[in-house]
Amino acid sequence: MVVEDGRSLPDAESYAGVEAADAYHAARGNTAWAGDQADKEAALRRGTEYLDGLYRTRWLGRPAVPGQALCWPRACAWTSDGLLPSDAIPMALVRACCEAALREIQDPGGLTPDIFPGERVVSEAVGPLKMDYAAVRAPTDVLPVIVTVERIVAPLLRAAVGALVMRA
Repeated sequence: MVVEDGRSLPDAESYAGVEAADAYHAARGNTAWAGDQADKEAALRRGTEYLDGLYRTRWLGRPAVPGQALCWPRACAWTSDGLLPSDAIPMALVRACCEAALREIQDPGGLTPDIFPGERVVSEAVGPLKMDYAAVRAPTDVLPVIVTVERIVAPLLRAAVGALVMRA
């Protein structure tokens, strides 16, 4: 497995290696992080794909080098602590990858479920009672959101533009 180390590798597959993930989960007592080397590597690859897929348009800055395989490292990524180096992977990203991989080792493919919009229930009625559900606008509206990952990567994301408006 090729782990991105900040050199903008054209063949990188993950933000974290098995050794880093083992240490991360051991320190947190995550006994569910179990499996052989191949299972863990696959989970880390899928966790990386989840992170890049979900946050691709929200990461700070821009890819450091054209042609790099993953979204990180980034150039011009300013945080409240200053400019992030364009030749390094933030520790928060490594930790988020480990968290996503934990979910993937427990439920392979669970972070990227197949979505069948035509099969979703938009409304249903039972006798005189009718329930209308909010329409799903895009596949990202139904992808799992891992609160732990959201909190870890928050400093690496652009601020949300606009506001959510809800009517009663």
